[in-house]
Amino acid sequence: MSLTIPMIRAGAMIPMLRWMTANRRPVERRLAEVDLLAVTFVEPDTPIPLLNAAAFFANAARVEGPDIGYRVVSENSIQELALIGRVILGAKTPRAALSRVSAMMPYHCSHEVLTVSETPQGIRIGEG
Repeated sequence: MSLTIPMIRAGAMIPMLRWMTANRRPVERRLAEVDLLAVTFVEPDTPIPLLNAAAFFANAARVEGPDIGYRVVSENSIQELALIGRVILGAKTPRAALSRVSAMMPYHCSHEVLTVSETPQGIRIGEG
């Protein structure tokens, strides 16, 4: 029986890592706690285990407070997300941004599908 490990791009963690560094938080210790210390974040497209990344964010919320995601967000956060940020910023409308993200999702993670389809009323967004 095979075991599938869901993966996500390391770039999803960049805004949090930058915030932690700028605010003198123990980045290496937090990464080691979830077995991500050996991961290099030089290349944002490097796949990393989703469960480890999720544990990293859960630990950050536990230590920093449940509003940590809000505090991390800045006007530069979208650009820091690398590929997905460039895809979104290149669109002229929210519909175009969603359509572009839908097309590139297989490159963002191994386990998620985002669909955008036209309907007479506008668009239908599906995620699963």
